[in-house]
Amino acid sequence: MSKRRNLKKEKQDRNRAYARKFKKRKLRTDGRPDGSQVTGTANNGGAAD
Repeated sequence: MSKRRNLKKEKQDRNRAYARKFKKRKLRTDGRPDGSQVTGTANNGGAAD
């Protein structure tokens, strides 16, 4: 018997590949939590981000 195709997974993969064209690059923070953003808000005189 031939292996069944996982249509949901195939659709998901196609959608991800399509969406990749439109996503902007994000800079990696080397796996650190977003603590750097918290210190940044304190250093800019309390201005809203």
